[in-house]
Amino acid sequence: MLRKAGHTLTPDELVCLEEILSHSEDLWKAYALKEAFYKVLDMKRTPYAEPALQEWLELVRSADLEEFQSLQKSFTDWFEEIVNALKYQWSNGYTEGCNNKIKVLKRISFGIRRYSRFKNRILYIA
Repeated sequence: MLRKAGHTLTPDELVCLEEILSHSEDLWKAYALKEAFYKVLDMKRTPYAEPALQEWLELVRSADLEEFQSLQKSFTDWFEEIVNALKYQWSNGYTEGCNNKIKVLKRISFGIRRYSRFKNRILYIA
């Protein structure tokens, strides 16, 4: 229930969630930050993504939860890249997939002696 998006919870799950969150203020803050981040992700491909992410980072800072400090540092260090990922639908997923296929092929092709054959197999699968 804690990992499920709040708008998808059933009424029974909401009651159970409220009971769980009532036991710890830090857990309640963490859950609220997660839900706020879902709202930031809903704004991707819009001009509001960057300000929403900045606002979310301010919420993380003000929540002062130790578990979120490394996340906040990473988001601050990579802010421009994360904003670009939210703004644009381009990614290097296809390239990463090809690299992974080549690594797997390299691992299973230990006995291939000629480089030209290995190269041809790479070109065949990619």
